Amino acid sequence: MSKSVCKLLILLLVLANSVSAEALLVQNVTVVSPEREEPLHNASVLIENGVIAEVFSVSDKQATADRVIRGGKRFLVPGLIDSHVHLGGNAGMRHDHRAEHRDLLEAFYEREPLNYLAFGFTTLIDVSSGPRFADAWNKKALRPDLHFCIGVPFANGYGMAFEPMEIRFETPYFLYDPDQSGLIPDKHKPEDHTPAAVIDKVAKTKAICVKTYYEEGYGGLFDFPVPPLGLIQDLVHEARREGLAVLMHTNALRAYAFAADAGVDVLAHGPWHWDEWNAERSINEPARRILDDVIERGPAIQLTAQVIYGERDLLNGRFLDDPRLPAMYDPDLLDWYRSDAGDWFKRRLQRMYADNPELITRFIGRPPSGRASEAPQAAIDRLEVAATYLRERGASFVFGSDTPSSPTYANPPGYNGLLEIRRLAELGFSAGQIFESLTIDNARRFGLDDSIGTVEIGKKANLLLLRHNPLDTVAAYDALDLVIVGGRAVDRADLLLPVPGRVTGRPRKR
Repeated sequence: MSKSVCKLLILLLVLANSVSAEALLVQNVTVVSPEREEPLHNASVLIENGVIAEVFSVSDKQATADRVIRGGKRFLVPGLIDSHVHLGGNAGMRHDHRAEHRDLLEAFYEREPLNYLAFGFTTLIDVSSGPRFADAWNKKALRPDLHFCIGVPFANGYGMAFEPMEIRFETPYFLYDPDQSGLIPDKHKPEDHTPAAVIDKVAKTKAICVKTYYEEGYGGLFDFPVPPLGLIQDLVHEARREGLAVLMHTNALRAYAFAADAGVDVLAHGPWHWDEWNAERSINEPARRILDDVIERGPAIQLTAQVIYGERDLLNGRFLDDPRLPAMYDPDLLDWYRSDAGDWFKRRLQRMYADNPELITRFIGRPPSGRASEAPQAAIDRLEVAATYLRERGASFVFGSDTPSSPTYANPPGYNGLLEIRRLAELGFSAGQIFESLTIDNARRFGLDDSIGTVEIGKKANLLLLRHNPLDTVAAYDALDLVIVGGRAVDRADLLLPVPGRVTGRPRKR
């Protein structure tokens, strides 16, 4: 049995003897919560039955509890929400790798919930799983709370086009296209796949959102059919009837224009494809009109910037040099990633770029030089320009990391969220804007603000104890000492793997 598995078993045994029903008192902290105009200093928070029962000034009263945590003037904040993840995935492996290395895959799955918690994410929204996976996940002894979207693809479009034809139409949630009737098996009736019929099916699950797609094919690499505007407008109308948020996969300017006209709630991804304007280095008039329309209509944007930075670092061969990775990945899995077999996805990307010079020319707006990371760097340059334009003009944002964005090891669960936070800071977002996007803004957009997103009486006790104020610096999220999830307190050091020669946590204050 590996050391990492032993540590996990010990932690789960400890938790088995810990009941969230016990009263927990966090003393002498500064409460930082997004609904407050100012932090509450010298405060205590009483938790009962996994719910915040009282928030009070130490000078006003005293309280007793089964367990007391001494805050030592640290900062107590809401647990973080990542509203764009893909859980239980392939761990950066091909199908044949997963069949050959089931032990490595299982090691990844065991670490996945702990890694998210170790970086402060106590609530996740999976945009591509479903009720069966969510139910199994939420039965784990220690994990972030999981909510999910149901994917609603357009027939044969993105979201189902990569599936083999024999299983492609097994999803009951696809939208029918009469123009493709000859490509859709006869057993699927048009009336069963209208927006109203699909939303009726979704409403019978515990989904809080649906995700649909406007993807023409990554700038010409593929040629996917895209839905007509009226169809998605009807989908949005039906989703609102059931209180479901609507996300749309949008990474291009044309997709942004379509999503704004459709009235969706959340745009998934920043606009790093500028379509026919890829050669531009600044926002031209057509792009300005599109972005201004998005700002005016008010959907929230998940920039998912680290998707592109991670691809760049993968192609540069630098990502696995990160000294933080041994605390998150099982050592045998990390060794496999460093092997020739583990580098398969990097080589696939390299071949794709090398075999499609005309496509790359269109994407970067000039003939390629052959540099390994030239294409993602062009996307980064456009994303930075567009994100700055949107931010400076008051667009709405919510935090989503798109972890993992593809079968890559360069989007580690949990840590990828921290990297996304840092990218947002580099893009000029203030610490306060990032804090709100991670907490109350996400909670409101997805209809979860009655239970999470703030440190208030009656809210679920998903909380973090930080050494720094997140309103001052994003470094606070990596200065995390304690995670409280559903009223259970766990030291961050116990969530990470021990790294020889490194101290993974601070001395514990109790």
